[in-house]
Amino acid sequence: MAVRETSPRARQRAASQDGSISIGKSSMIGNTVRAKIGGRLTALSYPPQETAKLSRASRAPAEMRRLRAPPSQSLELEHVYGYNGHTRQNLQRVGNSTCLFSLGCLGVVYDTESNAQKIFSGHTAEVTATAFCDVTRMAATGQKTRDG
Repeated sequence: MAVRETSPRARQRAASQDGSISIGKSSMIGNTVRAKIGGRLTALSYPPQETAKLSRASRAPAEMRRLRAPPSQSLELEHVYGYNGHTRQNLQRVGNSTCLFSLGCLGVVYDTESNAQKIFSGHTAEVTATAFCDVTRMAATGQKTRDG
């Protein structure tokens, strides 16, 4: 009868024997990292030179902290392309040349004359409802909760 070790250290030893590297809650096999991103298990492929960096960093806590730090630059969303046709009443007329629609977790007010968009990004999940009130000129969007 064989006894199997189940401690985290034992799992790390077993993983290192098959050529994989444990990085926090993710694991790297070859040049592919498997990790949970947004609650989904995802496989990311890295170029060989980046794989060597991750391999070294997994053995140096200070280097791992540096790699996990947020970037110094930030991105700004300028324009949204596409349309979500999977939800009902997703397109609301706001004015003569303006409409409201949702795409992913964004609410978008689009002016067709100027080709300008106002993007509202406060949702954490897919927007499943849009509404507009002509009297108050207010728009509202709603998202699906985790419970459904």
